[in-house]
Amino acid sequence: MPEPQDQGPGGRRPPGRGARDSHGPVTAPAPGAYGDPADRRPPRKPPPHPQSTDTTGRPSVAEAMAQLLACPDPQSLLATAMDVWLAGVGASSGAVHLLQDDGWMRMAMGTGYEEELLDRFRMIPPDADLPIVEVARTREPVHVLAETYRSRFPDVGPLQLQVSFSVLPLLVDDRCLGTLMVQLERLEPLSPEEEHELTLISTVSAHRLDHLLSTGAGAESDERLDQALRLIRGRSRAARLELAMTNAEIGSFDWDFASGKLIWDDRICRIFGFDPKDFDERHETFLDAIHPEDREDVIELLERTKESGIYRGEYRIVWPDGSVHWIDAGGRVVYDTQGRPMGMLGVAQDRTEQHRREEQSASRQRFVLDVSRAFSGAMSTQSVIGQVFDTVLPGLGGTATAVFLREATGLHLVGSRGFHGPDLERLERLGHLAESGPGHPLLRRLGTDRPVFFADRAEYLRHFASPDPLWAEPPASGAVLPLTTGEGLVGMWIVTYAEPHEFTADVQVAHTAAAGILGQSLARAQQFDARRRQMNELQQLMLPRNLPEVPGLETVVRYLPGSKGLYVGGDWYDILTMPHGTVMLAIGDVQGHSAEAAAVMGQLRTAMWAHAKRGPTPSALMALGNHTLTDLDTDLFATGCLVELDPERGTFTAVRAGHPYPLVVHPDGRVEELEVPGGLPLGTFTGTDYPALAGTLPTGAILLLFTDGLVERPGTDYSGAVHELMHALAEWTARNPAPEPGAGNGGGDGPLGRRTLAARPGDTGPAQSVAAGLSLDALADLVVTPALSRSSHDDIAVVLVRRSG
Repeated sequence: MPEPQDQGPGGRRPPGRGARDSHGPVTAPAPGAYGDPADRRPPRKPPPHPQSTDTTGRPSVAEAMAQLLACPDPQSLLATAMDVWLAGVGASSGAVHLLQDDGWMRMAMGTGYEEELLDRFRMIPPDADLPIVEVARTREPVHVLAETYRSRFPDVGPLQLQVSFSVLPLLVDDRCLGTLMVQLERLEPLSPEEEHELTLISTVSAHRLDHLLSTGAGAESDERLDQALRLIRGRSRAARLELAMTNAEIGSFDWDFASGKLIWDDRICRIFGFDPKDFDERHETFLDAIHPEDREDVIELLERTKESGIYRGEYRIVWPDGSVHWIDAGGRVVYDTQGRPMGMLGVAQDRTEQHRREEQSASRQRFVLDVSRAFSGAMSTQSVIGQVFDTVLPGLGGTATAVFLREATGLHLVGSRGFHGPDLERLERLGHLAESGPGHPLLRRLGTDRPVFFADRAEYLRHFASPDPLWAEPPASGAVLPLTTGEGLVGMWIVTYAEPHEFTADVQVAHTAAAGILGQSLARAQQFDARRRQMNELQQLMLPRNLPEVPGLETVVRYLPGSKGLYVGGDWYDILTMPHGTVMLAIGDVQGHSAEAAAVMGQLRTAMWAHAKRGPTPSALMALGNHTLTDLDTDLFATGCLVELDPERGTFTAVRAGHPYPLVVHPDGRVEELEVPGGLPLGTFTGTDYPALAGTLPTGAILLLFTDGLVERPGTDYSGAVHELMHALAEWTARNPAPEPGAGNGGGDGPLGRRTLAARPGDTGPAQSVAAGLSLDALADLVVTPALSRSSHDDIAVVLVRRSG
């Protein structure tokens, strides 16, 4: 094909002044276009981006990607992309050409040029000696000076100026959709940073355009698209078929059933890894080339084809060099006049690269989906960091990572994995440098709000050379990624690799996408952390600040908020001195985990505290609590347990409202579950009675009250969990015997329990490693430690009382 007359450099519209235009080839954007008179605008400087952190007014990479990914159709995508491209390099003129399936380049977008110049370069033939054709063929960027084309295009005024042109490919994996050209008002090529950013953004644009075109977004009524189709259909069908088969590497075959002779063209010989002159035209040679795991399926398919007449299959072949390739083949059976199958004519195409791209694309999609899914359930900063360690880092194939958060006092390391010793100390020191100024070059790069990738140690040193190195030995490769939201920079993320790593455009997109999700997740988690702290502080204010000192009793309490959600629930406890010298031990659990549950808990605890001052019996006090809760405007109910204890005599009275049974740990190692009669939970029905159990707590014995969060856990029987707790208590007392009881012991009333457990010689259990002489505080820690070790646990309240006599 000859070049178009007076064609300009790169197949672009020669520089001039005028309109932005959009055209509709087979792969061009859909309707609407920018060649319409209403949309012609004079050349302009790139629009400012108010949210950009770049002082030049250029959009950040994160902002640009967000804009591009939000475009709903091809024409708005190319319009947005053109603005981003031009703004990124300070240019005002450029063009996009898309590659047609017949090798021609068709203009899809242009800005900054007169309409008559645009018309001269709408279609560029595949054999034109121009940069955009070269870039589409080689898939490598090119920079050319205007003076290179002055003699060929003397009537193009801007070519007489001191300008230059940079042309980049629009790539999806290794597939070229077209080219981007920008006119630079200088002779120097794009800087490495400009080319890096332009390549990254161009890759995102190409992927988004490919997706929109594959879904048909906005492609219904573009007149230019119809014109492109007419141009393509007007060519010779035979010439087009041959051209298409050549460009797509499709080979044809002719198989004669009677003789078994199989004729392949040169292309299909190459597809199967044969030199054309070496192929022996035997059908058996074809079958031998099929992967052993697919051979039987192909033979069966060919036999069925002789009956159906249509052949379509996809299978693997093994080349003589041992490499495996995917083949997509199709054909039709040829019949004689009597309807008997004579042979088959068909085509085959090597689909190996497509399979690889599909696998890569599927892998990227799975990775982004996994990252999104992992972070969606992470509601705290540490849980987000945990997902970086467990999901994101393995998904990227990295060996070490560090996450920093930007706080009022500077940049602070909030989590790391894979860094140890001096390297970890330097990372921690990096945050202190941020408090007093930019410090390390890595911190200065944060001001640009752009990711940095280094493929090897030499490239790292070019970016971050410093007299105070961040690592004793720089990592083999890695990435430094800003974590941003619409509000700005929230932190920094470092990922490193043990070996040099090629950061292709697709790999960079995966890192940048993960950083975007991580930044949003951390910002959300910080807000949730602040809310959780507020709710936890509120709940703590509702619980007793100090416990009364009671002669003859040693008391210890523990309260642990839940490990999920806002950490706020309805568990509560209290120790009240009664008017006639006894002590009322109270514990309860309001249904639910919410601000309402905490508020109801506060009201119920306050009401029962006020009622207790009048000295009611435990049964009466529990009934008053039930009356209080039923009168509140809430659907929540509560469980509770009250034990009134006489410290001097050891006598007690206990009542229960749907709550776990209290436990008594005897000095001799027996642990019993007190069989306290149970009434209905508070707030269920008015007028409920709460029967009581009377007994005596021996000197040295320990009474344990707890909420169900201490023992309940998914997949475990509640009764079995209580038995484990009793076993641990029995082991503890066996190893920490109490002093011999004095005369004031009173002997006790004997077992009052539903079940009793004692430590046996040789028993092993959670308390086995507990040293002799532990205090009641140590026992409280022993009781709650198993719950803390679980990744998810409910609120926990524990009251331990030991009668010292």
